[in-house]
Amino acid sequence: MTEESSVVEVGGEDKPIRWLLGRLWNCTDVLAAVYCQNLEIPVGSTYAVAVRDVMSKLGEEAE
Repeated sequence: MTEESSVVEVGGEDKPIRWLLGRLWNCTDVLAAVYCQNLEIPVGSTYAVAVRDVMSKLGEEAE
């Protein structure tokens, strides 16, 4: 991951991508079916499930 791609803009402020992933770690909102399919997780999964799956594939945990 490049330095440029490791930040997201939130409210006009740059935040580390890990900050965003940490905020989604326990999010119970349901992810859109198309994103579930793209991530190869069950349709109806939450953002938390998606983030944890991606992080586990990267071998990392949220900060």
